[in-house]
Amino acid sequence: MPLEGFLWLVAQEAEPEPPATISSAIFQRKFKLQRWPSFRRLEHNSMHMVLSGQLMKQPATIQELCSRMDWSPHEVLKLYNSACMRDLLQLEKATTVAALGTGPIATGIAARE
Repeated sequence: MPLEGFLWLVAQEAEPEPPATISSAIFQRKFKLQRWPSFRRLEHNSMHMVLSGQLMKQPATIQELCSRMDWSPHEVLKLYNSACMRDLLQLEKATTVAALGTGPIATGIAARE
């Protein structure tokens, strides 16, 4: 299995932090996809396709994505983590000190920007 597929699968199977314990800064930080995920080589479902399409068009917060399609934060966080691990995300510049939270929503994984 190629490394990109392995990283994607690990992030999909990992349990993200419970939404109640995640900093509100993470939920308020807008992000978008820099490039389309290689879905021909990655395990995916229809939600991944829809979320990826929305994130290619315009930046959004995790909260916005959850409310648009009535998805659970848990599932959106899994895609966020997978995209972070694959270096597919582009984070908008933080406008406040509180909005500096970045990186995957899992303990022990370094933030990237």
